[in-house]
Amino acid sequence: MKKRIVLLMAAAVLTMGMMACGKNDTADNSTGTENNTEINREDNSVTSTESGTNNSAADVSSAVAVLENVWMAYGEDEKPSVMGGNAENVVDGAPGAYNIEDLDGINSYFHITADAVAMTDDAASAIHAMNANTFTSSVFHVTDAANVEAFAASVKESVLTTHWMCGFPEKLVIISVNENYVISAFGNGDMMELFKSKVTDVYGDAAVVLAEELIE
Repeated sequence: MKKRIVLLMAAAVLTMGMMACGKNDTADNSTGTENNTEINREDNSVTSTESGTNNSAADVSSAVAVLENVWMAYGEDEKPSVMGGNAENVVDGAPGAYNIEDLDGINSYFHITADAVAMTDDAASAIHAMNANTFTSSVFHVTDAANVEAFAASVKESVLTTHWMCGFPEKLVIISVNENYVISAFGNGDMMELFKSKVTDVYGDAAVVLAEELIE
């Protein structure tokens, strides 16, 4: 009974944290971001890569396994306070599987469109428990590796054209793993740099599609 109450409370906190700092669906979504979008399109294509150096054999059996491996690479004092999964499948303090049929949630929390989600069949997440703009990470399995670049470009476009309610996240990172898994994370600049280093440490074949400052 106590476990059920804790999980219900965690689900409520997760939903409130996400809603508080998700996007504001107003007609004027481009305000304050249009110029940044044009600059970033010119300066950063989704073709550059940086390779990690260590364990390319780490588990890639599912989206949640990919994110769990990255999470385990963190020291206890390095981990932000997160909730994983979606409201029906909340994991306290660690990544969790995310239902890809929840298109509204995926669009609101991860800024990934339905067209992009249609390229995938599996997802996982870990989001800051209090402010999603501080740390939001997700992993999607893209069924066709040929669509990875298009998927990454769609995520970038959506993040850059969001009208943020709790301050613009400082940095966006998109990394491909094992050709078909795409990891997307945005939030505090230092946290994103640490996250990127953990991914590339765990997965030797990881390719950094982009690591872009969203605030100059």
